[in-house]
Amino acid sequence: MTDLFEASDVVVGARPSDVFGVGNVVEHADVISAEQWMSGRFADHRGRIDLPALAFLFDHVCGMPFYRAVSPEAASLQARLSVSMCGEVAVGDRVVGQARLRKREGDRGTSSVEISAQQSGLCCIGTARSVRVGRAAQFDPISTESVDVLSTNETGFDRVPTPDSGLAGIDVVTQIARGDRAAGPIVELLDARVVDCSGLGDRRGYSVRFVSTTAEWMGNTFGTMHGGLIATIAAQACSLAAQAHTAPGQEYRLDDFNIGFFRSPEVNGSDINVDVTPVKVGRRIVSLEATMTADDGTLLSRATADASYS
Repeated sequence: MTDLFEASDVVVGARPSDVFGVGNVVEHADVISAEQWMSGRFADHRGRIDLPALAFLFDHVCGMPFYRAVSPEAASLQARLSVSMCGEVAVGDRVVGQARLRKREGDRGTSSVEISAQQSGLCCIGTARSVRVGRAAQFDPISTESVDVLSTNETGFDRVPTPDSGLAGIDVVTQIARGDRAAGPIVELLDARVVDCSGLGDRRGYSVRFVSTTAEWMGNTFGTMHGGLIATIAAQACSLAAQAHTAPGQEYRLDDFNIGFFRSPEVNGSDINVDVTPVKVGRRIVSLEATMTADDGTLLSRATADASYS
């Protein structure tokens, strides 16, 4: 049911920006921008483009201004992202992310990011904290990515999932975990699955465990997982946990997402686990916490998210 391809179809030697169709990188004064076409491959199980689909572009472009500002002999990484949705993105839309370095304090920098959709305008805003590291990058993430984004003439939109509004969210997520319902193209692209969805008792809601298998194409300039992939995986886990708390026919959107990066996993075919638990389940907003760990228990990242219900 995937629109364009699954994780197994990614060509050998591809980089994350290739797979996510990020290109058209432009430097203009103190702003660096990049574009992405939101093809059906980034739709979730509802056939929607939500915050997880924008997380890679957000992370990728937000670090570029600081990278340009630090010494060319050293690279930089993001330490934390804060992302907020403020609009909708349709499947097939073209989006552009613009990042500006707001302040540099020695080996640290703060950047602002705006992502706008061609059809609907501003849809995502946020900030990033970057830090200079002592390792040299294997390639320049800016100069090597000036290629055009994927063409909007690609086909496959008839295979984007459609939601089933007659079920409670916990039933939808349970069906995904059992394999009775498609997890959505973006989940298949991440080679991920829901392995557990459990009730916490005392009306505290449901916890979700989301597992993704790493692959070489997910690597950054250091050969470990790109921060944009870490953010995408964690955000998608939070999205499915938000779905678990919906009533029949109720829509939701992941509105706010904050993540701190502690360690980047190897991209050697091992699994990474994201455990999501609700902090507060309300009628209009659910607040979630997510912890990402390697198979050996190493803490990789922590995130918080808020989803709103319609």
